[in-house]
Amino acid sequence: MSFGNTKLVLLFLMLSGFEVSATEGQMLFRIERSKDADEIWYTTNLNSDGSLNQDMPIKVFWVKKTENNGVEPLTRIQKRFSYGIKSMESANAEGDEWHFQLAAYQNRIFKLKRMADGQYKVFTASGTKEIALAQIFVKFDGGSFMFPSIAYAKLIGNESQSGIEISEVIIPDK
Repeated sequence: MSFGNTKLVLLFLMLSGFEVSATEGQMLFRIERSKDADEIWYTTNLNSDGSLNQDMPIKVFWVKKTENNGVEPLTRIQKRFSYGIKSMESANAEGDEWHFQLAAYQNRIFKLKRMADGQYKVFTASGTKEIALAQIFVKFDGGSFMFPSIAYAKLIGNESQSGIEISEVIIPDK
């Protein structure tokens, strides 16, 4: 993963109210945490010609709101155990849908899909409904750096058929 354009991304973040520019990738969803204001962003990973990178279609990075909105890559530990993408598989020959899991919670399948308008969205099942994921909020209740204790994770998105906002709270097994 390349972060050579970090200053350019930061400039766009500050000037556009935290919207990712089309040249840097489309915002898919973000993770907010109760620990601090820093966020983890998941965006499309674009090639230099603007096409989606077929080998790794999602780019994951920190937006450090506590540090003047700095943009930083995840550490190896964060990629492997918490915020990284555990597996990414193309779901069809057209290259417009991928299935993946997050490293910290492999019980949920997420789907990156190209929509009719050319934009991408991430979907997951919530009960019997499919939602377009917008954000995940993680509530911590102690633990340590290597073994945090999580009270719950809340998925927030819009039901794909009606557009109604849906949220789901996931309470981890203790």
